[in-house]
Amino acid sequence: MKRFAFALGTDFMFHGEEKIKKMIEKSAFDMTILVIKLGALGDFIVADAAFSAICKRHGRDKKILLTTPAFADFAKKLGYFDEVVAFPRFSFFDLSAWRELLSWFRNLEVTHVYDLQMVNRTHYYFYAFKMVARRSFEWVGHVKCSPYCLEDHYFKKHPMERFARLLSKVNLELPPLDIRRLGEKITIEGLSQPYALMVPNASNAFHGAKKWPLAQYQKLAIWLTEKGYDVVVIGGKDDDHALLRANEKIFDLTGKTSLEQVIFLSQNAAFAVGNDTGPIHMAAASLCPVFVLFSKKAPPAEQVGARGPLYYHKTAEDLQNLTFEDIKAELELFILKTSKIE
Repeated sequence: MKRFAFALGTDFMFHGEEKIKKMIEKSAFDMTILVIKLGALGDFIVADAAFSAICKRHGRDKKILLTTPAFADFAKKLGYFDEVVAFPRFSFFDLSAWRELLSWFRNLEVTHVYDLQMVNRTHYYFYAFKMVARRSFEWVGHVKCSPYCLEDHYFKKHPMERFARLLSKVNLELPPLDIRRLGEKITIEGLSQPYALMVPNASNAFHGAKKWPLAQYQKLAIWLTEKGYDVVVIGGKDDDHALLRANEKIFDLTGKTSLEQVIFLSQNAAFAVGNDTGPIHMAAASLCPVFVLFSKKAPPAEQVGARGPLYYHKTAEDLQNLTFEDIKAELELFILKTSKIE
């Protein structure tokens, strides 16, 4: 019954259950649902489970995703939304951008907003949208005046836990995270099974604390090939992983893969190893076992780590001082566990 109260607000207080069901059947076709998820890549991937739950609930409604240009094309392939709107990030004082955003929102006549970003920017969106809206709307997110406001202490938890708690407030259950459906085949000449996926780079956030030196990744890559694995190295177009091309069993695809191809490579890899970065989240969400390196100078794995069937993380005081020899024994154990996964 909680679901009906969410769908129609206080109307539930004045109508019987059967009447409410009829009202939902009649009104569902003219509802417009807005979901907000702006970034970053890892969080966007983790949000796939929340997207699934929300869009299943609103199967007969118009579903719109508000995101950023970086994720627009990928979002269109998710299969959840009738419309994906990419709005560039703008300064709080950019009046022209505010006018454009608010004019767009006003014309939507949205009935429900699911704020999966839950940051100051979308907090401002709530109050701005409220001023221009032609009709009242429900806001599910972190706004104190909303009956569906996420409690503050959940912001110290993992995004999956935040999403699960937020959606439970509207009687929705978060399904398992699985993005394998999005994989796009890529053929790599000479690549043999089994292979390991390597993600050696990360953002420069926290003064580069999330990065493990390439020289250590080189040692790791050579060791893996000696153990009988081919190694596929991936990264962005601005990354330089030339140092890792130590032998013919190491395939450097840096800057040559789409997000969908990363998913395909993850699905077929024996395991993935890398820093805390978006492609590692994609690998885990593709049900690939992942071994991830963390620094105590950056957010902890418990709050931001990838989620998957076999997830292992190694946290060091400073990744710059961590050597391959320091993690070799743990890698051996991790690889042994991956061999037991069917």
